[in-house]
Formats: sequence, C-alpha cells, structure tokens
Amino acid sequence: MEFDNHFYAEVQEVDSKKYAMELIVDKITGAVSPEMGPNMMWNTKYGHMGRMMGWAYNTSTKNRITAEQALQLAQQYLDKNLPGVKAVEPHEFYGYYTLHTEKDGKITGMLSVNGVNGSIWYHSWHG
Repeated sequence: MEFDNHFYAEVQEVDSKKYAMELIVDKITGAVSPEMGPNMMWNTKYGHMGRMMGWAYNTSTKNRITAEQALQLAQQYLDKNLPGVKAVEPHEFYGYYTLHTEKDGKITGMLSVNGVNGSIWYHSWHG
C-alpha cells in the first residue's frame, strides 16, 4: 500500500494465515523496517516489546476482543476524533488488530486496536 511518506506491507503466516507483522518500505532507498507502534509494542509473537516482556513466540496469548468488537471500538474512536472517517477491514495480528481508515471510499490511513484491552493507536506517521 502506498502512502505519501512510504510504502506499507503486511506479512502473513503461510500455515496459520494470521497476520504476523507490519513493514515500512522507504520510497527513496527501498530500506525495509518494522512499522513502529503496535507492530513493535503490542505484537505478542514478533514485536520487540513482546520479546522484552517474555511473550516471544507465546501464541497462547489470544486476542480477547473479536474482530467485530475491534471494528466497533475503532469506529467509536474515529467518530469522536475524525468525524466522517470510517474503519474497515480488521486484520488480526498477535495481540492486536490493524484497520484501514477510509473517507469518501479512499483509504486515508490506519489505526490499531489492542486485542486484550481495546486501546486505540492511530497510525499518524503515514502522511
């Protein structure tokens, strides 16, 4: 997916079909790096913080919040903070969901919903 500042990609596990991680690709250099935010802090299998907290490769930590609940929480956040923007397509990762945001049928950005406590993290860095 192309944004003003970079390209964005999601990596999906072949066997489980679950989303594993989010990546950013620099438009100028082509450098690939993990996306900051939930990908690093909430990802209980592949994230940096998950490893620091002893969660690495602990897939027993399942999202308590369903995809439908994540969509509802995301939309409540958008209605309050970005009226007219709609949350779509919840992609489940280990420990959270990432959803695209749309306005007038066009993708405008993303936000993530913590799969355990429902916290919202808007991806403001896409541009």
